[in-house]
Parts: sequence; C-alpha cells; structure tokens
Amino acid sequence: DVALLKPVLAESFRVVLNDHNEEVIKVLDRTTYLDLVGKKIFGGEARTLDFTSIDAQGALTATVTVSQKGAENTFRNYLSLIQHQGEWQIVQALVYIE
Repeated sequence: DVALLKPVLAESFRVVLNDHNEEVIKVLDRTTYLDLVGKKIFGGEARTLDFTSIDAQGALTATVTVSQKGAENTFRNYLSLIQHQGEWQIVQALVYIE
C-alpha cells in the first residue's frame, strides 16, 4: 500500500537491490520504488517477517535487519533509519534476494 509506505520513506530514500538471480545491483530512488510498489511489480504477496537485529546509534539513527520470507524468495533487508520530526523514517534499504 503506497499510501501507508510513503510516510515512512525519507525524501532522500533509496533502495540498493542485490539480485543474485540476475547478478546485478540496482539502485532505485524513492519515486521509482513507490511507482514499482504501486504497479505491484514489488510486493503484493504475504511474507513472514523476522526482525533479526535492531541497533540504535544515539537518539536519531538506527539500523534494522529484517528477513522477509515469501512463497518464492527470501529477502534480507538492511535498513538505515533516521528520526525526522519525531517520526522514524527509512533512508536506505540494502536488499539481498537469497
């Protein structure tokens, strides 16, 4: 749901996708990523989430590692977060498709 996702992505958000299936690394900006989610190219299936680590660096930054297991793929996400105007936002997602 783009409407729910948009507020948690910082304006400078980017996703770095390490796709071992295609042996390529793709870097997508916020607008492109949201467009792909809206077109159901990304997402759209139920996934089991496992938060494997949460590490705060002071009061304004954090890193989170999340494993997302779907029907066909497992995604390992390394998220960089910032606190902006009292709300946590994702500024970068490094995604590895296992």
